Amino acid sequence: MSKKAVKEKAAPAAEDIPLRAEDMDPPEKKAPESAPKRDAATLEKAVSELEQALEKAQADASGHWDRLLRKEAELQNIQRRAEQNVSEARQFALKGFILDLLSVMDSFDQGMALTEKADPALAEGMKLTHQQMVNTLEKYGVSILDPVGEPFNPQSHEALTMQPSEECPPNHIIAVVQKGYRLHDRVIRPAKVIISKPA
Repeated sequence: MSKKAVKEKAAPAAEDIPLRAEDMDPPEKKAPESAPKRDAATLEKAVSELEQALEKAQADASGHWDRLLRKEAELQNIQRRAEQNVSEARQFALKGFILDLLSVMDSFDQGMALTEKADPALAEGMKLTHQQMVNTLEKYGVSILDPVGEPFNPQSHEALTMQPSEECPPNHIIAVVQKGYRLHDRVIRPAKVIISKPA
């Protein structure tokens, strides 16, 4: 057999050689499909919806803020009322006791008026004792209402009758039948008075 025939017999045919993956052309990649384009009307609708949602959120926030401010104001009012009630409770805790003492003060006033001429020495002793009681009451915020010559004030005076008077202007107090008393800034017993009217 000749050398040429051996070479032809040893060389395989082209169609008999197996193909490898790296020898093959890569498949063509498909380009991604583009997202659908939104038209102007769709964008305007979306913007409008967002604006409406924003307006609603702002309105809700404003409403919540107003309610919060009202609640805070109510809380402050409750705190002020509570503090005022506590302060008044402290100031007027002795009101009942002081009212009971006023009858004793009235007895002193009547006794001094009766004994002033009959027994000056006794009257002087009663005045000293009376003044001590007045000083003690003043320590606890009690003041006496003895409004002779003052204009009539229905908030602190109780009119028993009216009498004509040439010395006092009309509607002024010409006599005090029973003294009144004030505890701090509150009248606990009005003064019983006689007021003037034109003669």
